[in-house]
Amino acid sequence: MKFKYYCLSFLIMIMLAGTMHAQVVGTASIHAPALIAYNNTGIITTINLTVTRGDGYVNITGPISVGSSTLNSSKDAVNYAAKYLGINKDDYNFTYVINDRNASVSGPSAGMAMTLLAISSLTHKPLLHNFTLTGEILPNGSIGEIGGVYDKVSAAKREGLKFVLVPAVPSTSFENEIYYIIELRFNIPVIPVANISDAMGYAMEGKPISGNEVKYSFYTNYHLNKIPNASLSCIGPCYNNYFKGLTNFTLNMTSSELQTLESNPLLYNATSQFSGLLNQSKELSGKGYYYAAADIAFLDYANIYTFVNSNQSIPEGLNTVNAVESECNSIQAPKMTNNNFLYRIGGELRQLWGEYTSQSTSEEYNATTDDSDGVIRNMYDAGVSNAWCGAASYMYNASSAIGGLNYTTNSSLSGIAYKVVENASNYPGIYTTTAISAYKSGNYPLAIYDGAYAYAIDGNSSSNMTESEMLNSSKSISYNSTYGIWATQFANEAMFYYYEAKITDNASQSELYAVQSYHTALLANELSNYSKVIYDNLKVAPVTVTTSSVSYSGILLVDIALFMVLALAVIIAILLVLIVKIVRIESRISELSDSHNRSRPSPNRKARNTKRFKNKR
Repeated sequence: MKFKYYCLSFLIMIMLAGTMHAQVVGTASIHAPALIAYNNTGIITTINLTVTRGDGYVNITGPISVGSSTLNSSKDAVNYAAKYLGINKDDYNFTYVINDRNASVSGPSAGMAMTLLAISSLTHKPLLHNFTLTGEILPNGSIGEIGGVYDKVSAAKREGLKFVLVPAVPSTSFENEIYYIIELRFNIPVIPVANISDAMGYAMEGKPISGNEVKYSFYTNYHLNKIPNASLSCIGPCYNNYFKGLTNFTLNMTSSELQTLESNPLLYNATSQFSGLLNQSKELSGKGYYYAAADIAFLDYANIYTFVNSNQSIPEGLNTVNAVESECNSIQAPKMTNNNFLYRIGGELRQLWGEYTSQSTSEEYNATTDDSDGVIRNMYDAGVSNAWCGAASYMYNASSAIGGLNYTTNSSLSGIAYKVVENASNYPGIYTTTAISAYKSGNYPLAIYDGAYAYAIDGNSSSNMTESEMLNSSKSISYNSTYGIWATQFANEAMFYYYEAKITDNASQSELYAVQSYHTALLANELSNYSKVIYDNLKVAPVTVTTSSVSYSGILLVDIALFMVLALAVIIAILLVLIVKIVRIESRISELSDSHNRSRPSPNRKARNTKRFKNKR
């Protein structure tokens, strides 16, 4: 009887084992990157998936704990995989095993990986094992953006993987620039994918990697050989040579930063673009478009600065941001004069923007930077701030060199500034924020200039205009906006983009140039008008007498010395008076004595008279 039971039990076990084996539909594994939060380090782990017959259960095992965002991401992955394949997910169970038992896992960045695992397990199409990937899976199969790409790609390079799939982003976005920096720094292909179908092409189907790496274009090919020289001349307070000096300062600053970058051969593709832009800036300056040249070089500098500082750790990045903020706060504006007021205002404006940007960057850095991607993002802002404050420092030096009589502004400028700032408040942004700050501090010329930027640059006055209307207006406005150095430089810049819009064959580029030309012309007009207003409201600054401070004991010693000198002078004067009195008294006594003697004849009188007569002869 026992033998029958043993046989029956054995048969049941075999049947169960066969049933359990039959339940396994498929398995798959993939390399997935993760970010260790406490030390900002990327690692590569492995995720395995086993799909069995079941009722739609999705589970994750392996780590110490799994965050709800990761669990939800796994469910989204299963839902989309079933939808993509046209099957009912409720017929299967999905068990993901993340091979990192010493970690707590959270976040949706493994969503793309989990989706590919589900598709591979259900279709039995194998996944490559020489790559990794990161990205959130969205309900429609698109790949959503995530963070920590720099550190994850660093880990992939360290583990010898051949390429990394990342969420596709707009080609001109700063996120794409970060991808490009990462790809060049680690010399590993970073492949943007927009959806699961794109990802499957690289992960399962052998789509070629070469030629599909992330690309970023910094370079713009301007038609400088077809553009005439700048022709608009400045009237009023100009000092053109100093503005040309500002352009040269910006070109030299950019060139110096570029030399730092050129030492890394991995970054050649980027440095060649930066060098090309810098050369165009120099050529543009040679044609007299000084502000346009400085503006292009300025943006070139900010991108170069980002590349140079892109490998900093979180503490190093914070030190860089703080150093820029400190430098911006340290520069001092010179006195305003009847000659330098436009250069001084221009310097104050850029210092104000630099201080605002560096302070905002510092606050954001401390609040949100938790990976190397965040460091890179903030390095760009630090570069912009650094360039602004460098330009401000140059303009302050130029203001001091220009010199002139110390001037201040009439109180009537307050009302004008109030109206300008009030109008600017319709266009939120850095210019409006800093204009309000300048107004509150009582710097009305600065508030007026800043408000003009807000209206002209951030306003949407061109939204209902055709390209032809914008260009015609731009030319007309520019030719009537040349009072003062800033207005004239912006008027010439507007004409530069006017010519570019007319020359280029690219329709979308032509429209962008037209918009830029029109808004720059508006700015030139605003600054031309307000420069006159500010000049008319200048007045001679009151003379302030200052004395150096001395100690109480020093004052007492000086007073004693003065008293002694005065007392001595009085004593000498009294002595002189007494001496004069004594001399006069003695003289009077002598006269009286002689008179008395003459009244009594002397026996020797005849002899004295004879002697006197002989002496006269």
